[in-house]
Amino acid sequence: GSLKDSPTELGGRANMFKYKGPKGVKIACVLDDDEASFGLKLQTDVAITMPRYLGKLLEDQDIDASKLRVAVYDEADLGLEQTPTATLNKLFEVQGDGDEEGT
Repeated sequence: GSLKDSPTELGGRANMFKYKGPKGVKIACVLDDDEASFGLKLQTDVAITMPRYLGKLLEDQDIDASKLRVAVYDEADLGLEQTPTATLNKLFEVQGDGDEEGT
């Protein structure tokens, strides 16, 4: 947790919402329905989203799974449970056998 006296101090909690990342690295977030309706319209190096929006970003080709180098799931057990199997297959380019169980 943050031990800073003020949320605007370097490393304070409110600063995480203002963080732009290292110089030259483009970071974008899709964390609500409004942002999801626009998607990731600019090329980004780091995309932060929630399981419910991942499928849309893949379908809209905002995320190109073939160029993905790293996928990080915070609280992976819950995040993976909330991500439909079809989305995970697309994300990790798994060719299914036509069985849609778990989607």
